[in-house]
Amino acid sequence: AAFTGRLGSDVLTVATAVGNFSDKNVANPKTVNVTGLSLGGADAGNYTLASTTTTTAAAITPATISAVGGLTASKVYDGSTGATAVTTGATFTGAVPGDNLTVTVASASFADKNVGTGKVLTASGLTLGGTDAGNYSFAVATSTGTGVITQRPLSTWTGAGGDGLWANPLNWDAIPDLSNVAAVSIPAGAGSVTFDSSVGATSLQMISSLRPLAMASGSLAVSNTLAVEDFSQSGGAVTGTGSLIATNSFSQTGGSIAMGSLTLVQNSGNLSFTNLSGTTVALVASSGAISQSGPLVAGTLTSSSQSGTTLTNAGNQISNLFAENLGSGAISVSSIGPMNVLGLDNAGGNISVSTAGAMSLFGPATSATGNVSLAATGPSGNLGLFAPVTAGNQVVLDAAQTLTQDAAVTGANGVTADAGVSMVYGTFATANYVPVVYRVNGLAVAAPASTLVVTDSTAEIPPLVTFVELLVQLVDPPPDATDFTADGKRKDQAEGTIVAEGEVCK
Repeated sequence: AAFTGRLGSDVLTVATAVGNFSDKNVANPKTVNVTGLSLGGADAGNYTLASTTTTTAAAITPATISAVGGLTASKVYDGSTGATAVTTGATFTGAVPGDNLTVTVASASFADKNVGTGKVLTASGLTLGGTDAGNYSFAVATSTGTGVITQRPLSTWTGAGGDGLWANPLNWDAIPDLSNVAAVSIPAGAGSVTFDSSVGATSLQMISSLRPLAMASGSLAVSNTLAVEDFSQSGGAVTGTGSLIATNSFSQTGGSIAMGSLTLVQNSGNLSFTNLSGTTVALVASSGAISQSGPLVAGTLTSSSQSGTTLTNAGNQISNLFAENLGSGAISVSSIGPMNVLGLDNAGGNISVSTAGAMSLFGPATSATGNVSLAATGPSGNLGLFAPVTAGNQVVLDAAQTLTQDAAVTGANGVTADAGVSMVYGTFATANYVPVVYRVNGLAVAAPASTLVVTDSTAEIPPLVTFVELLVQLVDPPPDATDFTADGKRKDQAEGTIVAEGEVCK
């Protein structure tokens, strides 16, 4: 300090003083008002201060902002990484508490385009603002934060990419891949859509397509409904708890489908598949046949064909079965495990159903012109007949263990039944027409009667004895050996008279 009025080499110091700038803002030089001056030093007692205040000059230099935090962003998935950073609530490392500072961001982006929370956000081109911005130096070019991308409710096909590939982002308003989109809409138009592996594993709630949808590779999971007029698959996997509904055409030459339910219709030609699994499976070939080159796993299988159904793959597991064929051709189904047969009807060919396990018939099995063959094989191969079996030719029954029959079995050219262990006949068991052969372990046993007999005329007729069953007894009494020609045909059939050939309905 300099002292005006000090003599010679006297020792003086400023003992106390308080200084204040005129304001807090950066400037150089800047006036400082000093108050509360007092003298110190060895010679202070020889002097008095004329004033305890003074002014001087000093400088306030900018503080440094070394980092910006608290930036965030939120958006609905749009297929891009772009983001709009939210700077409200930004924090500034190096700022004086209470100073008014803001920041603007030129651009921001997420680390990737996919749905998620706590996603890394990078903001670039930062500029400092606010009324106190001039008091700081700001050399921060970028900053990081976190944000959220939420699932898009619906993506719509535009086809603008021109190649028909699902994986091309140009074909969508926002490409539906991974779990980024809930539902997909593919409107009507020229060309098909091909799901290819480069899109990555995709999970959706719903797909609705008015164009043919083909799957060549990759993985697609649907939790609600995949509805399409035309579906084809040459590779990849379709999975999920939802339903696949193809209302016009379906073909599968590769890949696999495992969903909650499948309704697959082929309106022109044959329906074929390589690998299907569903809690409920409905197969319809309205003008052709149904066939397979790989396994079918179905809780309940319903099939309808025009020229035959052949489902005999060794890997089939069918718990419940209903099958019909409306034209010529056979119904042939084999499976492993227990099976309930809910009904079989073939207008123009044989019926052959077998399972490596127990089989129970709960609906009529009818072949208008051919054979009906039912077989339960293996250690648990019990066969139960609780609905009528009617064949235009022969009926063949085979139970590895016990055959339980409580319904009418009618074969125009005979009935053959084999059981490995035993036969059990219920109230409504009958067998027509000769030859009627029932065997246990290869040895002949008594067959059921050819007509129903109510032994107690005062007893109430059980409700399962239908009008038609009673009518058969009146119109078509049981035949004996004299009723057949040498070639095994019924004489009354040969003569063209009216006969009852079996139960028609209940």
